[in-house]
Order: sequence, then structure tokens, then C-alpha cells
Amino acid sequence: MDFRFFLTIAEMMEGIKYDHVILAGAALGVVQEKEPHWGKTYFDHLGLAVKLHKISNVWVMEHRDCGAYGPKGFGLLPANPDRKQERKEHLKQVREFARQIPADLELDFKCFLLEVPPSIQTVTFDQLIGDD
Repeated sequence: MDFRFFLTIAEMMEGIKYDHVILAGAALGVVQEKEPHWGKTYFDHLGLAVKLHKISNVWVMEHRDCGAYGPKGFGLLPANPDRKQERKEHLKQVREFARQIPADLELDFKCFLLEVPPSIQTVTFDQLIGDD
């Protein structure tokens, strides 16, 4: 939902058919327990996307400096967390998210931690799962 990433993500996905679902906190938005209907809504949408569009992949794009992780959001991280702590918490939520994807959907899963760009023109992708 962060405007800093829309243009770059759209450009990166050019030529790829995809559904775009946005929840505050990305994986955290799905797995947190304070708003359980968010996760239900996401998985309902995912099931329908598989039926209608025959999707075969789920890509989650987390980003650093995410307000949903901070004190004003779900409070998993302090304001201005250390980068290692921040990555560790994102990875924890992503793993829980991946665990909750129904196995019968047989979807490949990738998750990235995007660096907050110095301008809206520059985004980097650090894959969270598959390199640890």
C-alpha cells in the first residue's frame, strides 16, 4: 500500500500476468491475529485467483521501514529498528505466511524485502526465502 513502490513494481512485472492484492504489512497483514478477517479475505481471494486465473505463484513484497510492523501498526518492531532485527522479523512473518498457504493450491512461493528507495525511481529486491 506504500506509494513509493507502485511504479517500480508495475514496471518490474511488465509482461507478466498477475493479480495484485495489497494488505498493510504484506505477509504480516495476512498472519497477524488482531484483524483475523484480513487473512481470511486474502486466502479467499487467493483461492478464487487460482480458480479463475490459474495462478501458480505467490510473490510477497515486504519492504523495510514498514509502518505496519512498527509501534503505530502491530508493534512487532520498534521505531527505527536495526536492519538485522528488521529482516529477521519480516522473515518470521513470511515463513508463517508460507506455512498457511493451503497445500492443495500447489503454489510456488517467493518473498522479497524491498529497500526503501531514496527516490521513487530506485527499488532493490532482497529475496527472503530461498537464500537462508
